[in-house]
Amino acid sequence: MTSQRRTNRTTDVGKPLDGVNVLDFCWVAVGPMTTKYLGEYGANVVRVESVKRPGTLRAAAPFKDGIPGINRSGYFASYNANKMGITVDMRHPRARELMLRMARWAHFGYREFYSGYS
Repeated sequence: MTSQRRTNRTTDVGKPLDGVNVLDFCWVAVGPMTTKYLGEYGANVVRVESVKRPGTLRAAAPFKDGIPGINRSGYFASYNANKMGITVDMRHPRARELMLRMARWAHFGYREFYSGYS
């Protein structure tokens, strides 16, 4: 008796964006949703938030167990799935060094900041 092995093409090959590195500087719905899709297609997405102004979706209901909190928003969790994240004080001198290193790592960045954002 011979066994037949079934293969699943979606697991036998990588995702289309495997190996692509993205810096995500977004903080409103459209940007986080766009970079979420990049992550779903295999990109390494790092969400970068300002310590002084966290993403607006963190304040959006619904909240886990109905209790508001910075890490309890269902929208924030959904729109930022498939990402890593860091929070940085962009005005600190070492933050600039860190962001320059990350920019060299990234293939591209995506942002929604307005002029003068920090």
